[in-house]
Amino acid sequence: MSVQARALLPLIALALVQIGIVAVVRAVGPLAISDDDYARVVIAQNLALEPKLDPSGTSWLPFPFYVTGAAMALLGTTLEVARATQVVLALVSAGLLYFGSRRLGLSPWLATLAAAIAAALPSAARLSAATVPEYPTAACMAFAMLCLVRPPNVESDGRGAPWLLLGAGSLFLASASRYDAWPVAGVFAGVTACRALFTTGHERRTLLLSCALAAAFPLLWLLHGIVWHDDALFFVARVTRYKAALVGAAPSLAAAWLGYPLAAVRAEPGAAALLLGSLLALFTTRGRPALRSLAPLFGALAALLFVLVLGDVRGGAPTHHPERALLSLWLVTPAIALYLLAKQATTVRQRVQAAILFAAPLLLTFGARRETGAFANRAEEERLGHALRDTSGSVVMHTPDYGYFAVQAASSRPDRFLIVDRNDPRDARQAISAEDRARLLLAETRAPWAVLPLGIVVPGYRMVEHGERLELLGAGESNIGYALWEAEESGEASK
Repeated sequence: MSVQARALLPLIALALVQIGIVAVVRAVGPLAISDDDYARVVIAQNLALEPKLDPSGTSWLPFPFYVTGAAMALLGTTLEVARATQVVLALVSAGLLYFGSRRLGLSPWLATLAAAIAAALPSAARLSAATVPEYPTAACMAFAMLCLVRPPNVESDGRGAPWLLLGAGSLFLASASRYDAWPVAGVFAGVTACRALFTTGHERRTLLLSCALAAAFPLLWLLHGIVWHDDALFFVARVTRYKAALVGAAPSLAAAWLGYPLAAVRAEPGAAALLLGSLLALFTTRGRPALRSLAPLFGALAALLFVLVLGDVRGGAPTHHPERALLSLWLVTPAIALYLLAKQATTVRQRVQAAILFAAPLLLTFGARRETGAFANRAEEERLGHALRDTSGSVVMHTPDYGYFAVQAASSRPDRFLIVDRNDPRDARQAISAEDRARLLLAETRAPWAVLPLGIVVPGYRMVEHGERLELLGAGESNIGYALWEAEESGEASK
């Protein structure tokens, strides 16, 4: 085997681990962990059908939709394409974790171990298989924070500046994907700007470019808010209004301050313990040399946690699954721990002790009991959406919850649907029921298809397919789907 092929073995092994993780998660199922999965697919499908600069028109940031939308424009607007795209993004994310670990000076196989452990953390594993941007975003953030680290004697010749430029680029993409990347981008820009003050020449220019690149997207999005929404912080106002309408009364001040710190421990107890142990190890006699090197990374993590807590206090933090915003905190932990252990464990006895100290918290992480059920199992909605994929004409749809996103996503053509009730808690109450509004809309539009709660009778429509909660209705005998259904019914009756 050539030297080049041997050098690729760690990356190949890591890719196989990541693919295996996604395969196991998808085999256990369900494939979605929230209705946001499907909502994001629908937005990407609409972007593929009609390109626009701001795909969602909401507070959601655009870059994840650009990626999935571009894949759909090339390969088709199916739910399967969105999920395949996520597998590719998971592989890229694992690669970023690997190269970030290599930045610390870890050997190729130790870097592979760090990235594989991070990818296998239960929170990361679940998110890597879902059509949401948290895992790739957190990997970009983790890579950038690891690029901030300046291992002793590694950057004496200025070779660290290109790493910072790469880290700034990954933060630009992360900041265009999720808001929790913004405080990390702020710390990154501040650190690189300060370092530029003490350098000259090409390295200084690279550091200043890194600073500008890290801060670029948040500034552009604030400008976007001013130009298109007359408010630089329009996204904060939207999230705050939605959360207030959905949750109702604000939590107590103590609960708001403690929400994210407790989530960090509750969601990944072992990883949190490993991170805390690594932080404490920095203040020991043997750990102090690494303290200065790792200070910017821990500063970025502290800024992230502080901004999230402050957002929770002010009512503008993420509405669902707050622990997702903490994923980058856990992803950097294995690399930091292995870096410290490799530096401090020099004898065989110390290495054995270090291995035990490293493995014990991880056993807690993988052994802790968690709720494995999804936020919403939408297998039934997906099946009805697939049934509509080969049909034409508009579809009137009413679901009692956010399941309509899953039907739209599975159908591949979300632009066909006329949604009766979007179940937005900010919407005013209607004078008539959603079922009556669905009947009126069908009468007005004469749509050939309808997806309604099971048991609703609409004159002129017959059931084509149904599940436990929803039914697909077709109109008229000229409808192919209805004709097929009627033929099957007649065949069963003749038997």
